[in-house]
Amino acid sequence: MEIVTESLHDIVEDPIAAASNTDESSASIDMTGFQCALFIVPITDSVKTGKAELRVSASNDKSTWKDLDIKEQSATSAANDDLNGKLLRIEVKRPLQRYLRARILSTVANIAFGATHALRYASFRTPPPGDDDVLAEIVVASPALKSS
Repeated sequence: MEIVTESLHDIVEDPIAAASNTDESSASIDMTGFQCALFIVPITDSVKTGKAELRVSASNDKSTWKDLDIKEQSATSAANDDLNGKLLRIEVKRPLQRYLRARILSTVANIAFGATHALRYASFRTPPPGDDDVLAEIVVASPALKSS
């Protein structure tokens, strides 16, 4: 079960319909025990001049949120559908606050977003030790194929 303790994947926001005035905050993720988080949001539809933006907000108590002082990720559509299938990504390493969430924004013209994903990784935790009923235990990374 090492993979479970090493990283966690969450869909933190359902797809967002096309709009020129989106400002949606995703569900929060608890960074306790993790060093890094990667937020990914796909653009599913774009209209010329529409601006898509991704920011990350943080909180210690899940009630008072502030945007992190980092460069937001954004893209402006130069032609209808030119951003379709593209991604906006922000990776946060060693956040100072316990909770993080994505902020998805659109302005000027319609932008639609797919589901927003959050991947927490670089766990401080180690796999739990096997109990007395486990006879053997192994963790394998990139094993070679057996020869016939």
